[in-house]
Parts: sequence; C-alpha cells; structure tokens
Amino acid sequence: MGNFTSIITPILCGILALTGAIIGSCMERKTRHTIWLLEKRVEVFAEFLKILQKCIEEASMYFRQGPKAGLERGQKLSDIYFPVIDYTKVVRLFLKETSRDNFEKLVREIYVIHSEKERGDTRLSVMKEKEQALQRMLEEHIKNPKF
Repeated sequence: MGNFTSIITPILCGILALTGAIIGSCMERKTRHTIWLLEKRVEVFAEFLKILQKCIEEASMYFRQGPKAGLERGQKLSDIYFPVIDYTKVVRLFLKETSRDNFEKLVREIYVIHSEKERGDTRLSVMKEKEQALQRMLEEHIKNPKF
C-alpha cells in the first residue's frame, strides 16, 4: 500500500498542477481579450464621436449659407452625413446586440433632425438630447465591457 501511495501522490500532484496551469492560462487569455475589447471600444467610440461632431459642424456651416430646400440640399446633407452613417457599421460591432438597433436609430434621428426644413431652438435641443443619449450609450458599453 505504501508503494502505491508513493506513486499516486506525484501523479495526482502533476495532474493538479497541469489543471491549474491550464485554468490560469484560460483566465489570462480571457482577461487579455476583455482588456483588448475595452481598448478597441474606446478607440472606435472616440473616432465615431469625432466623425459625428465633424458632420454636425459641417451641416451647420452649410445651413449658414442659406441653401434652398430641394433635391440638391438633400443630397448635400446626405454627403455630409455619409461618413458617420457609414462608421455606424463599425461601432455596431462593438455594441451589445440589444443596443445595436437603438444606436443606429439615434444616429439616423440626428441626421433627420438636422435635415428638417424647420430650424430653430427646438430642433437643436432635440438634437443635443439625441447626442447625449448616444454618449451615454457608448459610455455604458465602456463601463461594462461584457457582451
């Protein structure tokens, strides 16, 4: 019996050490992935917000020129907002599945608000609300990086 115990003990210790190493490696890989995902989200979200702000500013400058309503104005606004609408596809990849459609909806609502014929304080305050909702959504995904 003593000989059997002397053989089993090292084998059992080896198996436990190997199991511990495998579990530790898996946990480290998961931690690295979570950190990478968080860093990429921050990069992508920051780039999105820069692009959005640039589009809003460019559209505002265009409106200051007093363009007449019509097809040409609609096309120009579409061209101005194309970069942010296109980049929405990238941002969606880093959002929780439950938030993707709402995010895209908010972006499109900002575009629609800016392209409405009626301009004024009400429209601008609604647009600010939509921008803040986007900001909160992105911040929430950075705070809670789990999918």
